Amino acid sequence: MKKLLTVIGTRPQFIKYAAISTRLRRNFREILVDTGQHYSKKMSSDFIKELNIPHPDYTIGVSSENVVSQIAEMIKGLYPVIERHKPDILLCFGDTNSALAAALSGLKYDIPVVHIEAGERNYDKNFKRVPAYTIPEEANRIAIDSFSAHLICSSRRAYKNLTEEKVTGSIFYSGDIMLDIYLKNFKEVLKRENVLNKYGLKSKQYYFVTIHRAINTDNMERMKAFYNVFKNLEKTVILPLHPRTLKKLRGFNLYNKFLTLKNLVLTEPVGYLDSLVLNYHAACVMTDSGGVIREAYFNGVPSVMLDDTSEWLDLYESNWSFIAGADEEAIMKKLEDLRVPDKKPDFFGDGKAGLKTVNYLKKC
Repeated sequence: MKKLLTVIGTRPQFIKYAAISTRLRRNFREILVDTGQHYSKKMSSDFIKELNIPHPDYTIGVSSENVVSQIAEMIKGLYPVIERHKPDILLCFGDTNSALAAALSGLKYDIPVVHIEAGERNYDKNFKRVPAYTIPEEANRIAIDSFSAHLICSSRRAYKNLTEEKVTGSIFYSGDIMLDIYLKNFKEVLKRENVLNKYGLKSKQYYFVTIHRAINTDNMERMKAFYNVFKNLEKTVILPLHPRTLKKLRGFNLYNKFLTLKNLVLTEPVGYLDSLVLNYHAACVMTDSGGVIREAYFNGVPSVMLDDTSEWLDLYESNWSFIAGADEEAIMKKLEDLRVPDKKPDFFGDGKAGLKTVNYLKKC
């Protein structure tokens, strides 16, 4: 049985891994590493318990917020694991620093890299491709794709992108494994209306917001813009605070100002299922997370992207989402003219991406 080294470290990666973890362990001798990129208990260990995934064999626990130092710590932490276990395949997910560190480690040790969610590319509000050097996540995914042996795509658009780029690795379309785990948990989501009661919310009478990307959290003017938007909304806004977001708000002396908004509910990070519940019952989702806007789409909820670019172009072209960035006027205009599209195309597969992915990996 082949040895597989799987590297995760952020909320979306825990979720994606949950969709395939059981099948992976049936077919491979797996070594699981958590880089610790999401250092909050709510963002990591609680997810392990809630999603019923194996406890990592190794946790690196990066200590630096500096991107270069963070990636260096991850690679240094992966070194003894690779030396000890000598895996046959290395598996990484998405566009994070954890994924880049994993892929670089695989490259340098001559281990075939498998990239799940390969081929996605960033577009601006005019649907134009964005230069990779302007967005860290875009640079990460392009770098990973360039030296991956196997590129597994969540969308047909991603498959097309990689084909046009003529990457050297093998390309495979599986569909989105996030849809798999969503479908698995959907019945539980419907049962959890007590989550709304906990926060004093009524279905479709509030906005669910998440903000975590550096383009927002590290920019005081953008955070002020979001404050101004929330201040002018009639509906309630619930905002679970990512640890970095909370730290930056306090550093900008904005946290107490946010607390003064009577329609704003600030919470600690919420678990996967509670997040899905809050997403499902929202009138609209506002976020800078590509994973959260896909969850909104699964739920049939329109969304607004609080970033200047996004890789999920299908959602914007079909009017399920809208790229607004931190433009107060654009956000308000979209919320005032909020509509649920009539059609919900099959952008992300049939909910069997995990099965297809593992069957593909067995042949690698």
